[in-house]
Amino acid sequence: MNDDKPSGAANIESAADPAPPTSAPPSQAKTPPRPDSPAQPDSAKPNAHRRFRLSEWINAGSMLAVAILTVGLVVVGSLQWHAMDGQLRVMRSDESGAAAQLSATEALASDTRQVASAAASEARAASDQDAQARIQASSLSAMALEAQNQLAALRQSVAVAGKAAGSAGLANSIAMKIQRAYVYPVQGQFNFTFDGTTQYWHIAPRWENSGPTPPVHFITETACVHPPHPVHDPLKGDTFVHTVGQRSIGPHESQLGVACGFNNNAMAALLDHSVILYMVMRADYDDVFDHHHRFEECMWFNNMAANLTTPTGPPEISYQGVPCETHQCADDDCPPSNWADAARASTTKNAPTAVAGGLR
Repeated sequence: MNDDKPSGAANIESAADPAPPTSAPPSQAKTPPRPDSPAQPDSAKPNAHRRFRLSEWINAGSMLAVAILTVGLVVVGSLQWHAMDGQLRVMRSDESGAAAQLSATEALASDTRQVASAAASEARAASDQDAQARIQASSLSAMALEAQNQLAALRQSVAVAGKAAGSAGLANSIAMKIQRAYVYPVQGQFNFTFDGTTQYWHIAPRWENSGPTPPVHFITETACVHPPHPVHDPLKGDTFVHTVGQRSIGPHESQLGVACGFNNNAMAALLDHSVILYMVMRADYDDVFDHHHRFEECMWFNNMAANLTTPTGPPEISYQGVPCETHQCADDDCPPSNWADAARASTTKNAPTAVAGGLR
């Protein structure tokens, strides 16, 4: 062995090729260096340097990994923050929309309450108006009753005043006016007759006596004329049809007068307005106090409507009665006429007589 080789090399070689143990003298055996010996051979320095550099690289890699992880956490946190901020904005937007819907619902509810309140107010106003109308009707009825009472009291007062004043003539005149018959037509009434082949229509006025005594020598005339155009005096000319007859009518009663008659063709002409129907109604009578009275009224029929099929009951004919320009008078206001005297000479009591035929 060469003693000049370093102890490390000797150790390597010994390890690679171990020699058989020999017994050496104690004076020749070498003592190995201690591990904690401060003195290191020069061959051990490169290994220590490499180990130091490896440790630095490990530390640097750890720090880089920590930095990368930190950046990743920051990025993830930022993304999470942005996502939560977006959700928060959506929630705020939804909350704003819900608030708007709630506000609109409240406004609609308020409008509905206002409409309901207005309807209730109108209903109350209508109820108040109805109550006011009923009150007014009741007041008018009371006023009418009071007027009747006043009229009765006035009549009684006049009678008493006449007796107290000793004016028999005035009292008698008042009594006669109160007790006399008052006869006038109230409406026109249509009737019909059917002999199995021909249907005839009749129109007659209904006379009413509003007085407490009956008329005496009561006679009526019904004259009908149907010109194609309006006329001033329906009785001027020879185209009219008139019927006269004597009648009896009691106090506060009504009765049909004599009638004009015409067939379906004439009725059809009236209904299609190709002719105009005028009716003159005249009455002549005395009261129980022997005072003579006359009454005349004329009307023409407007807006006539009817069903011309053969009726099985009273015909239903509607019309509007319009006063004529002439033949509207009573007593001394009526012009002189001898129709009543001529009629009485040619008729019998309660038997109407047709002076001329029906409408053609």
